[in-house]
Amino acid sequence: MQGASSFTAAKASFLQMHGEKGWAALNPAYAYNEDRRFFGKIAGEWFEKKFKQIDEFCLELDHFSECIRQNRKPDPDGVDGMRDVAVIEAIYEAAKHNRAVAIPVLESTGA
Repeated sequence: MQGASSFTAAKASFLQMHGEKGWAALNPAYAYNEDRRFFGKIAGEWFEKKFKQIDEFCLELDHFSECIRQNRKPDPDGVDGMRDVAVIEAIYEAAKHNRAVAIPVLESTGA
């Protein structure tokens, strides 16, 4: 499987995934002020889905403030972010040494 993405390249906000059975792309992927299009071809079948523009920052802030008011942890929380970083670091380590790398299990501490 291969992947490619762009975050800051002159309005080229895309995400592409290629696998054994086909490919999929999200374009734009990271722009929060444009409609999004998810499309590709899997097992010989074309697909496409469009998503309307939404104010993602507003939704995140609403969720976070609601968590503070109700004394509960946000979803995702900091442990989720640490898990993401652990996976990325394992990918780099595996590529560097051309071998599988175990990913440490990070437990959530709860709210």
